[in-house]
Amino acid sequence: MTLAARGTGLFIVVEGGDGAGKSELLRGLAQALKADGHQVVLTAEPSTGPTGQQLRALLADPEAAQSTSPAEWALLFAADRLHHLRTVVRPALAAGFLVLSSRYTLSSLAYQGTVLGMEWVEVVNAHALAPDLLLFVDTPPEVGLARLAGQRGADAFETLERARAAAAGYAQALARVEASGGTVHRLDGTLIVEELVERARALVPRLPLLRKGKGAGLGEMLEPTCDHDVQPVPGDEDWGRCVRCREEGFPLTERSAYGDVKCRTCKDTGLVPCLFEKPGQLFGDRACPAEGCQAGRDAT
Repeated sequence: MTLAARGTGLFIVVEGGDGAGKSELLRGLAQALKADGHQVVLTAEPSTGPTGQQLRALLADPEAAQSTSPAEWALLFAADRLHHLRTVVRPALAAGFLVLSSRYTLSSLAYQGTVLGMEWVEVVNAHALAPDLLLFVDTPPEVGLARLAGQRGADAFETLERARAAAAGYAQALARVEASGGTVHRLDGTLIVEELVERARALVPRLPLLRKGKGAGLGEMLEPTCDHDVQPVPGDEDWGRCVRCREEGFPLTERSAYGDVKCRTCKDTGLVPCLFEKPGQLFGDRACPAEGCQAGRDAT
């Protein structure tokens, strides 16, 4: 599917093993693209949707993770992926945003495809949207785990044995994607973050910017002014609270003019958590594409 067939946005996926440097790359790339004038949504899998929260809970519980079969993992990830696409990715693309996501179908092929068979995993992900740009951060497993050490508690999959198995799985998944005509841009994960970001930035296709100001159509949508990584998920209890503020425990303190709850930090910095204007409001000849968007509903 072409960009024109689904909107003016761009779907960029960053893949790689644990500790590869995906998060640092995504944050740096998002900042660089914003500096270029683009409007960016930064998100990740598992998502913050209902199935994504279930996946996160499983990953944080080694015993529960161990008792979950590869097929169950694959189906849970596929279900979360479709929900994430429907509620976050596709609406943002339709509105012209650049969507940057950590992990996608390549991870399912690497982790479950090597056990269940690549075709099995491809079938359950048949309705997943193909990314416009797929970046793979190639980092030795030992280096990745060393980076994670001391940063946070390891989840059920973060052991050297699993990391090496995942690296082998990614190698098989990459070979399959490339053999089927897909393009994967490999980046050296041992580079310093700044250089890694510049190499990724050079791969992003040039797109027209969403202009701001009167008569700018979709570009009139308000843009977050703080540098937090926002994952706007309608229906999520944390909708409107950025990743940083969730992690640091800043409370949800105020409703914006659009009816969305803002955390203290995002309120003070003027962050508008919803990507869209009021439901049904026209931008030129297009209405808000977000299914179930609540923006403005509580304020009217």
